[in-house]
Amino acid sequence: MNVRFFTESDYPTVCSWWKDHEWPSIPLIFLPKTGIIVDDCAVGFVYGTDSKLCWLEFVVVDKRAEKERRRKALDILISEATNIAKECGYVAMFSSVSHKGLIERYKNHNFQITDQNMTNLIRTL
Repeated sequence: MNVRFFTESDYPTVCSWWKDHEWPSIPLIFLPKTGIIVDDCAVGFVYGTDSKLCWLEFVVVDKRAEKERRRKALDILISEATNIAKECGYVAMFSSVSHKGLIERYKNHNFQITDQNMTNLIRTL
């Protein structure tokens, strides 16, 4: 499977994936430079911090892609994101996930469940 970094030209495609999942599109200005695209059917973004904790967020797949291809792409995406985070010196990765299948996939990659039944909030400044 092809793994590459997200570019601005990928944005319309990724927005269509979010829309297909009935998620709002994340404004381009809120996406970090470390976005990973796998096999042109899965994407995720590694957000750096000034601590040893980073975030893997806004993971989404192309619903129109074959199910097995999406599964493989997600596994590769999580592994690649983890490797990038380690190379950058992070010692832990956080993610906020509600999809049960994705939670199980993260657990298969050694993520541990912390808080549950959380509400994510954002404030525009």
